Amino acid sequence: SASIDGFSRIYTTQTSTNGTMSQDFPAVDVQDDLATSYAYGLRQDADFRTNVGLVNIYGDPQQFTVRVSGIFGSTTFTVNVQPYSMDQVALPSGTWGDLSLQVSTSLSNFNWWTAYGSSVDNRIGDGWVSHVH
Repeated sequence: SASIDGFSRIYTTQTSTNGTMSQDFPAVDVQDDLATSYAYGLRQDADFRTNVGLVNIYGDPQQFTVRVSGIFGSTTFTVNVQPYSMDQVALPSGTWGDLSLQVSTSLSNFNWWTAYGSSVDNRIGDGWVSHVH
């Protein structure tokens, strides 16, 4: 009946200030998501870039569909992720502004994947993560 929790943070040295930048990644349940999930609070423009991370915990390849909905436009793309693997990809080029991501897969076993969006400041490298749910 025990529980375990985890947390990670990636640190990078910022030579211009002799300081560090970091981005945190909270732990998620192994059986995390449903058929369609959303990540909010992201941004892509001249000052910020955004990636989407897709995690396939299932024994078969999965094709994910990612819909970007920004204040300056929207787009949709697909990413194939191998079994027991993850892939982090940049959003398609474009100025989407403040945005959200909709992530879905056609698999009927909805509990064997998770995803996140990650936006990073292009000038100082500060970033944040939005877990899809």
